[in-house]
Amino acid sequence: MFTAVKYFRLFINLILRFGFLFEMPLVVMFLTRLGILNPVRVGISKVVYK
Repeated sequence: MFTAVKYFRLFINLILRFGFLFEMPLVVMFLTRLGILNPVRVGISKVVYK
């Protein structure tokens, strides 16, 4: 049975994960502009590992 605490914990957990997921392109763009990543290196790694 769901309680309010479990519901809010699940809700916040999902919001944080999706928020991080949607911010990843901005992080990659920022690192590319700093010269840490280059487009060739970004294009090579098309698989995401856990």
